[in-house]
Amino acid sequence: MGTYGYPQSDWDRAKGEAKTVLYDYARRGHTITYTELTQRISTIPFGPHNRDFHGLLDAVSRDEEEEGRGLLSVLVVRKDGDIKPGPGFFSMAEDVGREFHDELAFWISEFEAVVKANKKRPR
Repeated sequence: MGTYGYPQSDWDRAKGEAKTVLYDYARRGHTITYTELTQRISTIPFGPHNRDFHGLLDAVSRDEEEEGRGLLSVLVVRKDGDIKPGPGFFSMAEDVGREFHDELAFWISEFEAVVKANKKRPR
C-alpha cells in the first residue's frame, strides 16, 4: 500500500492523527463523519471524497486489524443518507477476509467490536 505520492513521514503523521481521533471516538462509542475527520487531520489537507483520504482510512483499518483491534474506520460514516460507512469500507472488509451478507448487520457488529477493543485504551 502506497502513500499516494505524499512523503512517507507526512503519510505516517496523517495516519497517526486519524488514529488518535478515531481512538477517542471509539472509546466513547461514537461515529464521526468523513468531513469531520478530514478537518481533524492537519498534516495532509484531505477532502472527504479524496481517493487519497480513503486510502488512508484503508491503511488505518489494516494496521488496526493486524493488531487484533478490528477495522477502526468502521467509525467513519457518511453525513447524509444511511449514515454508515461508504462502499469502500465494505470492499476493504472483504479484502481482509471478512464474510458477510448483510452490510448493516456487519457494520453494527464491527462497530461494537472496535468500541470494545478500544474502551480500555489509554488516552
